[in-house]
Amino acid sequence: PDWRGFGLTDRPPTDSYWFPDYLADLDALLDALLPDRAVDLVGHSMGGNVISWMLALAPERVAGLAYIDAAVVQPKSGVNSSPSFASVLLDVPPVRRIARIAIRNAFSRETFAELLSSAFAVKSVVNRYGLVDGYAASSLLRDWDLALLGIIRDGAKNALPETIATLSAAAGTPPTLILWGRDDSWVPLTSGEVLRADLPNAAWVVLPGIGHVPFEEGVPAFIDAVGGWLDTLR
Repeated sequence: PDWRGFGLTDRPPTDSYWFPDYLADLDALLDALLPDRAVDLVGHSMGGNVISWMLALAPERVAGLAYIDAAVVQPKSGVNSSPSFASVLLDVPPVRRIARIAIRNAFSRETFAELLSSAFAVKSVVNRYGLVDGYAASSLLRDWDLALLGIIRDGAKNALPETIATLSAAAGTPPTLILWGRDDSWVPLTSGEVLRADLPNAAWVVLPGIGHVPFEEGVPAFIDAVGGWLDTLR
């Protein structure tokens, strides 16, 4: 699914964009499609943190977890729980209007293509299959800039309530896969190694020559790795 504020979902300007709300969306989807069933959850990048919140708030839904170049935000001791400066600032209407103007003036297909390209180690993939236009289509939606500001505003609240090791143990240590592109420049391999240290029973796969988006850059290797892991769960 496309998370709220991403892809071609609606952009309600008053929406909350912190991860427990994303989880509520996912839980509602699962209720509609697979009621009363635990499922294997695959989370890429930010999605890795969302599926980790599932461990915290709905562990009965989790049959297995696959982390793909995942940006998991673990709690840090001594972190101030008060609203972030960005959160406070972006709730001021004049600041929000200025930020919207700045975002719209900065955005173009070319700048978006450059940003997207930075996520890929296999640069040739960026120009295939209308990939840039597909990702950039979200900027054609009403209030896309407001949604982006909402995501920035709520980002500081997305750290997990407990460490991933604690959450996994409390959920019965569900089968887990950690898969990383060795040349990921957005969420580097060192982040995957930290996650692996926290989840020592997880299957660990590193794809050489691949960046942040392995399911676009190395399709056969990605399918083999994830499909092989799923086969072990049957």
